[in-house]
Amino acid sequence: RTSPSKESSEVEGSERCTGGVLHDGKEVAVKKLRGEGPEAEKKFRMEMDVLSGGGRGWCHPNLVVLYGWCLFGAVKLLVYEFIPGGGTLEEAVANGRLGGWRNRVKAAKGVARALVYLHHECHPAVVHRDVKASNVLLAGRGSRTSGSLGWWDQETATSAPILQAAW
Repeated sequence: RTSPSKESSEVEGSERCTGGVLHDGKEVAVKKLRGEGPEAEKKFRMEMDVLSGGGRGWCHPNLVVLYGWCLFGAVKLLVYEFIPGGGTLEEAVANGRLGGWRNRVKAAKGVARALVYLHHECHPAVVHRDVKASNVLLAGRGSRTSGSLGWWDQETATSAPILQAAW
């Protein structure tokens, strides 16, 4: 259960994100997915199995924690670890907030580490299919970035892990 925050935004035109606070005071990001019908529910359930690491959870410093999810009729919610600072890598580069090449390389290495983990250390492998700067969320100088909300595959299932990198 979360308490809603005042900030809310569209993500890639198909999702709505807002902040929240869990009963223990932990801040979270809540993403509401769109789509109705049995096929959308089946896809969502497959995604949750993948995103939850098959019930084991992701055990990697470059993947944001998925705390939970809700599927109630047409309502589909994802509750993620909140990464303060916000903004995408694309926005940071365009606005000059990322700094020099050293920070860009650090961010790229973090995303690469997450992809190596998903591709080679997860069984079955998870193949990300939409890595781009607009899908990488930055936390701020000296902390981590989180990332991709794009589509990916675990064999035939599609979903969206969140990547992190230090910069």
